[in-house]
Amino acid sequence: MSDELKSTNKPKVALKNARKKTAKFIKLLIECITYKVVLFILMMLYVMYVFNGYKTNVQKQINKNTEEHLTTLVKESLEKINIKINDEYIVMNTIAQYYGDDIDKEITKQIFDNSLEGHSFEGITLIDNTGNQIVSAGVNGNLDEEFIMETLAGKNSISNIYSVNEKDEFLSLGVPIRNDENEVKDILVCNYNIKTLTEILDTSTFGKLGTTFIAQEDGTLVARPEAVNKNTNLFKLLDSINDDDNESIVKLKKYIKNGQSGVITYGKGKKKTYMCYNVVPETNWYSVSIVSANTIEPVAKNVSNLAMDFLIDMGVIVMVYVVVTLAIDMTILKKKKIDEEK
Repeated sequence: MSDELKSTNKPKVALKNARKKTAKFIKLLIECITYKVVLFILMMLYVMYVFNGYKTNVQKQINKNTEEHLTTLVKESLEKINIKINDEYIVMNTIAQYYGDDIDKEITKQIFDNSLEGHSFEGITLIDNTGNQIVSAGVNGNLDEEFIMETLAGKNSISNIYSVNEKDEFLSLGVPIRNDENEVKDILVCNYNIKTLTEILDTSTFGKLGTTFIAQEDGTLVARPEAVNKNTNLFKLLDSINDDDNESIVKLKKYIKNGQSGVITYGKGKKKTYMCYNVVPETNWYSVSIVSANTIEPVAKNVSNLAMDFLIDMGVIVMVYVVVTLAIDMTILKKKKIDEEK
């Protein structure tokens, strides 16, 4: 009877032992999987941490390099503008060489008429040291006293913008004419249409990358590229394009009025834009260049994409590592289980 009982209990014992071994195997398997998952999560968190730090540092460096690059471009633009203005002064000084102490009005008028045909100004005037016009040809400038007095003081001068009729606006350049004793006896003034002046100054420094505006201290635009449409004031133009970053525009106005220079960034993401502002040498003008970050920071996208690719590659490598090591561990556990069953 006892042998029969033992014979009956053997399957039960074997089943119980098999369950214990299976439970042990599952426990080891779960521990192994948990270990791998935790390792995977930790490695992914580390990779993300490194990636974010890398991306932030790269973006800071890109911003710095971009601002330096834009500042250099603006300086080059200002130098070109200054050269072109000086070229006009050279032409005016050449014309001024014709006049001595005695002025023949008829000959002077003929010289002026000939000068209008060969140069970009649309009006030319000779003014004596009391501010009275001696001879003029073409468009007669509406000159303010401050401009005349500054030129009579011996300086090459630039007037404020003034209207000649309802359609056209003009700006004048003035040069002093000296006698043999180097005293200013007269001044020569040339009047330029704003449209012509825009072509002379050629503010296309950035090509298709952005737009450069030349304005007086009060914001009145001296050079008016097509981008301004009907706007004649830089500040009003900036207000019209300012959607959600009024603080940057306010700062720009303040800096310009204080005679400062630099670079301001406004907007975010796809609307991010750089504004470079600086004084045009030897003038009372300001240059403001507006450049989209999307056009001046193409490398930023490349770096971000490379960094993202790096993150994905690292994730794939970690995943493959976890899967391979998990498969190896499972194989070892299975082999160990088979050995134990033997």
